Amino acid sequence: MEQMANIADLSLFSEAEAVAFVQSRVPGVAAVEAGQLAGLLGFIPMALEHATAFLVQSGQDCASYIGLLRQHGFDELRIRYSAEDCAHELMAASVQLLTIDAIESQSARQLLYLLAYCATDSLPLSLLQRGQAALPQPLQGLFGGSSQSELKQVLNMLVGFALISVEGDDGGAGDGGTSDGRLGTVASGGNRELLLTMPVVTQLAVKHQAIEGEDTFWLSCCLSMADTVVSGLLGDELTASSDDSVSARVQESTETLIELVCFAPHLLAIARQAEAALDDDCSQLAISRLYLAVGRGYECSGDYNLALECFQKALLICENIQGEQSLAAAAANSLVADAYLRLGNCANALEYAEAALRVLEDALGSEHPQTVAAYLAAANVRDDLGDFDEALAYYGKALVVQERSLGDNHPDTAATYRSIALIQRHLGDCDQAVELFQKALAVSHERLGVGHPDTVADLNNIALSYRQLADHAKELEYFQKALAIYETADKGRLYTAITYQNIGLAYEGLGDNVAALPWHEKAHELFKVVLGPEHPLVEESLERCRYAKNTP
Repeated sequence: MEQMANIADLSLFSEAEAVAFVQSRVPGVAAVEAGQLAGLLGFIPMALEHATAFLVQSGQDCASYIGLLRQHGFDELRIRYSAEDCAHELMAASVQLLTIDAIESQSARQLLYLLAYCATDSLPLSLLQRGQAALPQPLQGLFGGSSQSELKQVLNMLVGFALISVEGDDGGAGDGGTSDGRLGTVASGGNRELLLTMPVVTQLAVKHQAIEGEDTFWLSCCLSMADTVVSGLLGDELTASSDDSVSARVQESTETLIELVCFAPHLLAIARQAEAALDDDCSQLAISRLYLAVGRGYECSGDYNLALECFQKALLICENIQGEQSLAAAAANSLVADAYLRLGNCANALEYAEAALRVLEDALGSEHPQTVAAYLAAANVRDDLGDFDEALAYYGKALVVQERSLGDNHPDTAATYRSIALIQRHLGDCDQAVELFQKALAVSHERLGVGHPDTVADLNNIALSYRQLADHAKELEYFQKALAIYETADKGRLYTAITYQNIGLAYEGLGDNVAALPWHEKAHELFKVVLGPEHPLVEESLERCRYAKNTP
């Protein structure tokens, strides 16, 4: 109910506007009765919207409905809330209590309770379908049945009572449904996703109707449904219960990531409400898994601050229930570290990355895949912080295990060769850097192919290392190999222009400015096309042309 305080109060109808509104929504109602209803509801548009929807859907006459309102009395109907700034919404919620009482369909009532604990708008129907196994009957059958006619009937009923709205249907009328506002076909397969919206006032009214204990029951159902959905999407990836790496990003399919991003606001709403109301260990651990998945969703959408908040909540729950030395806590620590790293806070990232590593070393040993992944994560953070000796130490520990378990011809081993070589080149040990880049190149060329980005990156890295060694003939050789790939796969693009310029610089290093000039000119023209005439690289390449022309 605290959400109500954030909702702006609505303007009132005038008496004439209210009467006209009621008569436009309820055919045949007399002006006198319309005026009585409007006055009773304080000329509040939202309350009149729900009242007229009830009259149309139920077929009840206006006089009987007014009598029903007066019989119950608004002191009994109103949700107990003292904030004056949301009085209109409270009146609307009060009117909705009568509507909810009038719904006899058990499936419809169960769906209302389910929606009351999700985010208010754009709930994908597929979220409920994915989690149907955790739902009670008959709601489970509503989403799992082979026929969709009952689901369409239930949704149409709730739309008719103005308790929810639906968008995204292929019924053929604007943003969903037929010309009378009803659903056409329920989205599935090739059809567009149905999105369900329940206003905050309706959520409050539904929750207020719950008898003692029912509120907790439905919140538990929502949590079980959400946990089922998360398990179906991510499996054990975020629970540290498998042998797979918990700090490496999960290679989900594009479809999985899209679903996770769409589901995240609703899963978060469930997690927040459940965290406050369900204090048993089983529920709390399910909530921690939910926070991890939600954080993953927001991480995918680029909201790293909210992802960090979710990961930290999950970590706190894991530590409280399973202890700081648990594998679940290690998994959460790794995700927190990753979020801090994405936010550019390397110091905090290091703290959590090394906390995860300590647990994994003790619990699983130094050769376990999760521990190796933690070595690499800690090395990455140390590298970003400029702690190169510590970074090399972590990379070295990981490499020993990778070479033994994966072999020196595995792409993951090659990635570690590459990371170590970059640090060594930065530290000036270019001979050793070239050796490792060559080993990485051999793997990427054989296992990933000539045109793979890792292969081209290795060629460029070898060329740059030879530049630092002042071996410009070798530098030129490897830049030319990279160019052969770029001109085939990336013709007319930025990397081709950069490579033109690098070849020109290699010729300069050889003292052959005549040979350098055409490469700088080609780079200059391509930079103008790709980046526009005002980009700094365009002016820089022009200066290289002038230098090559004027220097013997």
